[in-house]
Amino acid sequence: MTAVSISIGAAYAYCSYHVFDPTIYVITLIGSIALHAFVNITNDYFDTIYGVDRPEAPTTRYRPHPLISGIMTPSQAIITSTYLFAIALAVGIYLAIIDRWLSIPLGILGAAVALEYTAPPAKLKYRGLGEAAVLLMWGPLMVLGSYYT
Repeated sequence: MTAVSISIGAAYAYCSYHVFDPTIYVITLIGSIALHAFVNITNDYFDTIYGVDRPEAPTTRYRPHPLISGIMTPSQAIITSTYLFAIALAVGIYLAIIDRWLSIPLGILGAAVALEYTAPPAKLKYRGLGEAAVLLMWGPLMVLGSYYT
């Protein structure tokens, strides 16, 4: 899903300006995938804490769930998600250094919306706003963000 959003933005930029930098594309993709993985692990962590994800829940049956299956402990999930966020932040800083400064606020906005998907105080998913958050993140934020970079 992330690769598609990033690729759509890159393709749109190419069609608009006939410029494509494969290095910037790959770096943007790496940062975005790290941010997506951060979101997924954080979401699994909070869903487990709130009792949404449990051994008999449908989401734990159709995919390996890192906490329910025992692949990770809750503290390992927090540590792993922190490292993934650090990778995404490092990519954003690099992009800002090479004059793509808007990558920082776009990335922070995306991370904030993504974290608030299940994390307090917003808990968007539990208030019926989860799909709107996903649409915002993987639609305009990622597509326009990659178009910009």
